[in-house]
Amino acid sequence: MNIYILLAHPDKTSFNGQLADAYEQKLLLAGHQVRRQNISEMQFDPVLWKGYSVIEQFEPDMQQTQENILWCQKWVIIYPVWWGSVPAILKGLLDRALLPGFGFKYHEKDPFWDQYLGKRSAHVITTSDAPAIWLWWQYGNSDIKAIRKATLEFCGIKPVKVTRIGRVKYLDDDKRSNIIRDIAADYFPFQSVCQKPFKKSGCSNWPKPFKQTLKTAFLIPKPNPGTSAWGLMSSAGIT
Repeated sequence: MNIYILLAHPDKTSFNGQLADAYEQKLLLAGHQVRRQNISEMQFDPVLWKGYSVIEQFEPDMQQTQENILWCQKWVIIYPVWWGSVPAILKGLLDRALLPGFGFKYHEKDPFWDQYLGKRSAHVITTSDAPAIWLWWQYGNSDIKAIRKATLEFCGIKPVKVTRIGRVKYLDDDKRSNIIRDIAADYFPFQSVCQKPFKKSGCSNWPKPFKQTLKTAFLIPKPNPGTSAWGLMSSAGIT
């Protein structure tokens, strides 16, 4: 499979960078063809100064991004959640790369559009200091709605798998190593959110309908022995 990895953290030595390294190594060992871009090393103007009315000339890195998207069968995007959204540099890259005529095309006589990037899937991996459940409960997974629903699926890329890694600032080296290993294995067994990870937050005392909603709507990775599941979540259908 042709897989394109976009590391969208401005610091390639970050935890996000370690996740990208492990993911890439695993894919190469499995015999996949991999292309990777580190957004911190790319040189491009992230601003659409005149919207779509005047399309700016592409820098070499932006040209390469479009070539990678067309080449790949799976697009892996790794980024930190900042202020409930994606880093500004990633938003700028998507604005510049997924232009009309490349990612989509609006119809002239109706409100619909053509999707130009079908027959591709994606895997979005995010990190945050907040627990993953908080991003859903308080913010409605605003970043995922934007990047999955309003961007990737809008252009025809689906399914989009989402993996969230929360409470990063509380993870010691051992827990980070376990997560990096699991990311590399792309293996996430599941358990209900209303089990041990949320016992301390009073989940056991919440109304039964709400608890059942959580159990059916959210799954989080079952931790390895001796590790904590606080804030971790992976789902193929997160909204």
